[in-house]
Amino acid sequence: MKRVILLFLVFAGLTFGSCRRQTVMPQFDIVVTDTVAVRGGIPCRFQYAFTSIANADEAPALQAIQESNMLYFFGLEHFQGGVQEAVDLSIGQFMDEYIGTLDESVPQWETEMEMAVESEARVVDTLLVYTISSSNYTGGAHGMYSINCHNYSIAGGYELALSDLFDAARQEALIGLIRNKLYEQFGVTGDEGLVAQGFFPEYISTTENFEVTEDGITFYYNPYDIGCYALGGVEVHITREEMQGL
Repeated sequence: MKRVILLFLVFAGLTFGSCRRQTVMPQFDIVVTDTVAVRGGIPCRFQYAFTSIANADEAPALQAIQESNMLYFFGLEHFQGGVQEAVDLSIGQFMDEYIGTLDESVPQWETEMEMAVESEARVVDTLLVYTISSSNYTGGAHGMYSINCHNYSIAGGYELALSDLFDAARQEALIGLIRNKLYEQFGVTGDEGLVAQGFFPEYISTTENFEVTEDGITFYYNPYDIGCYALGGVEVHITREEMQGL
């Protein structure tokens, strides 16, 4: 029943009138950090733009979403506290992991490190959709970057999984739809063409890295998820109309 209700609300575009009036809607603020931390003579620049729920203290559901977003954004496993505390803990954790074992004898090109993370939040019907974009360079031939999405019930404060929107049979049908969309996007007619583009066709599937949009759903695949690094990030958007046949 939960899946049916969510599909109806999210993809049928139903307005929710009195329910919305009773729900505390999020108000957003952006907390910016731009600093350089140095350990053992090795510098690392941190640039954070964290989209915070400014009125999280007005509803337990919003507070739960805020706490979840801080864990995801700052890469923390267990944390309770304010945004600045999360910033400080995240920087310390990063320095311990990536610089703690290095020394000043490491060539300079390997030690000019940086971490940049920003997030965007928006309301889509009954949901809060939170998107985190990050990039970092910790030495080596190239840096890494990613986009990660989280979809929450504003009223309930919980994060939606793909299984909340689609049962197993529909998820299986979605895989075929995603594959066909990739054929179309990259101008090929089959998996051999995708391989030539740098894809790993055997890894193409649905993913929990998705965002609900006003007219459908978008799946995000980061480098190495379904293809080589040179392929870059891949987005596949499925419209509401395309999902009607599932």
